[in-house]
Amino acid sequence: MNANKIVLITSVILVIFGSILIALSIGMMSLSDNAQGQIQTRTITETINKIDVTANIGDIRIIRDNTDVITVTYYEDSANQYYISTVNEILLINSTIPDKTVKWYDRYINLNFGTRDKYDIIIKIPRTQYADFNICSKYGDIEAENIAGGYINTETDCGDIELIKCEFTNITGLTNYGDIKTNNLIADNTTLNTDCGDIELTECGFSNITCSTKFGDIEANHFSGNTVTLKTDCGDIEGTIIGNEADYSINAETNLGDKNVQNTSNGSKILEAKTDLGDIDIKFIN
Repeated sequence: MNANKIVLITSVILVIFGSILIALSIGMMSLSDNAQGQIQTRTITETINKIDVTANIGDIRIIRDNTDVITVTYYEDSANQYYISTVNEILLINSTIPDKTVKWYDRYINLNFGTRDKYDIIIKIPRTQYADFNICSKYGDIEAENIAGGYINTETDCGDIELIKCEFTNITGLTNYGDIKTNNLIADNTTLNTDCGDIELTECGFSNITCSTKFGDIEANHFSGNTVTLKTDCGDIEGTIIGNEADYSINAETNLGDKNVQNTSNGSKILEAKTDLGDIDIKFIN
């Protein structure tokens, strides 16, 4: 290949690359102009026993704070607008823009040129507040830390779920595409499910716990449970259970992989671990 051809090919590549950069820059400027919004804060002075959030897009965080009232801080722009109300001791936070009117790039591109918090909705509750929670975001992460109540339901179509230092009677975490992470949870009944993602439990105590994923690993470290169900179609299952192996009736199955526990039916507690494609590595510690 002579020098002229090399120069010509290089020039064409540079022109194409430059055109792509210019197009992206224009698109980003357009998105930025359309997405300019404001940070709003709402103080809730009414008595609240339940918090219900439904968002089309955005990350949601709920946390305890040194305050006597509930505060809601939220970011509004062309793709995110909310209506906040209280009815029958229920705090309602709902997206007011129909999902069908939201552009595809608003779902997947979060252009943050300012200094606002990465969360689109932040709910701070008093340390003495106990409530039920129903939190839903179609496209976004959900994080709850240091809260307690009767139940918490968290659901997102595309996003991660993280629960830290929470205590509830019932806990549900559902996501189609995303990971689920928990740390220092206490609950009677817990269900965690993701179609595509990993599930991680750390230092949790449950009466009944069910974890399931179609494509992902399950890692459970230093946790306890009376009835434990861990299932994945394609992934490994590993962890450490606080207690004696002899206390559990064990049903561990893998179609293509290794396992380090044997099936037994003598214990009063139940451990079920199943994977179609992956290893099972579970240890018991006192």
